[in-house]
This record gives sequence, C-alpha cells and structure tokens, in this order.
Amino acid sequence: MASAIPPTPLSPSVGARRKGAKALPRLPLSAFTPPNTGSSEAFPLPPSPSTLQPEELVDAYVIAPDGDLSEWKAQAGETLRRKTKGVVLALPQKEPAEVEKILANIRSGSLDVPVVAVLVPVIPAEGEATFTPPAYLESPGSSTPALVPSAIFTKNEPRVREALQWALKTGHTVHIDVQCDIREVEGGWDALEEMLTSMTISKDVKELHGKIVVCTYSRVLC
Repeated sequence: MASAIPPTPLSPSVGARRKGAKALPRLPLSAFTPPNTGSSEAFPLPPSPSTLQPEELVDAYVIAPDGDLSEWKAQAGETLRRKTKGVVLALPQKEPAEVEKILANIRSGSLDVPVVAVLVPVIPAEGEATFTPPAYLESPGSSTPALVPSAIFTKNEPRVREALQWALKTGHTVHIDVQCDIREVEGGWDALEEMLTSMTISKDVKELHGKIVVCTYSRVLC
C-alpha cells in the first residue's frame, strides 16, 4: 500500500506576508518643498480665500419701487459701486401703468447704473379674478433691459399658476418670490411643489420654453 504524500509546506515568505499589511515607505519632506535652485517662483502658494475679491459683479435683487437707485448706491458704498457692472431691478406689487413709466425712465438712459433685467409683476396687485397678460410682457426677447415676470407665492393660487404657465410658454424666465416660511407653515413645501408641478404640466413639453427661479428668503432654487 502506497503511503500518502505529505502536503508541501508553505514558504516562510508567504507566512510573513500574511502577518499584516506591508508598510508603505514614507515620502521625504523634500517632495513637498520646491528645490533650492532659485526657482521658488514656479511653486507659488495658493492665495488665501479671504483675499479673493471679484473684479466685477451684478447685484441680482435690488428693490427700488420707483426705479430710483439712490438708496441702493448709498448702501452699496464706493467700493461696491465701482465693481458693479449691472443690477437686476425688482418692482414688486406695481400696477401696469407704474411699471410702464419706470421702464420708460430706465430705457431713457437716465440711470447711471446699468440695469440688466427688471423683475416685473406678471399679475397686477389689484388684478381681476382671471389672468390677462400685461402689455409690457407680450414681446419676450425684444425688450431691453430683459423683463422677468415675477409673482409672489404665499399659497397655491390658480391665477398665479395660470400666469406663470403663460409666461413659460411665451419663453420668459419666471421669478417666484416665496414670501412665507414654507418650512414652518403647514403644507408649505407641498403647496409650492404642487404649484410648480401643475404649472409645468403641458400636453407638449416643448411648449415650455422658459426657466424658473424660486427665491425663498436668502436662498435661490433654480
């Protein structure tokens, strides 16, 4: 009867490798410092975040009910005014005749600060139950400065939905100003979500050419 062949013993090196992970070599400190050859300019340190300043900016929400920017200029200060290349003017709760008057003043070039866009009411403050598009929004894309239909949201209202849906279909970017704490008001988030969903429902999605900007206090949701 043949005797069984004993198993081949493991190599000592195999056992050594199984004792733990192999220690990686440490990089020398010289790997993180520039060479001492007078070429330190080729390894500049990154600038401190606290020293980074924009060369120019656009103030995206300037409330000037009468189109007068004197108060904004006083609050902005000289340094900010020098860097400001334009403002987005907000005209909340203005009647159509008042909006037309302010727009005419802006287009006349009487303001010394460029206005790149104007947030205009898509629904008059004292409007009728049914939505009627204001005359100043009937020709999107041809206006200078750009006009952005704006509506105030406190609850899901059919007239607001209809107005914003019309603006989207005509190619406008719309602005929704949320003037309630939707985190604290019961059903606030649900009401906003329901309105956004209902106003973007269309038989043909291609009909909706515009975009939506939602402002909730200090946050902007796009």
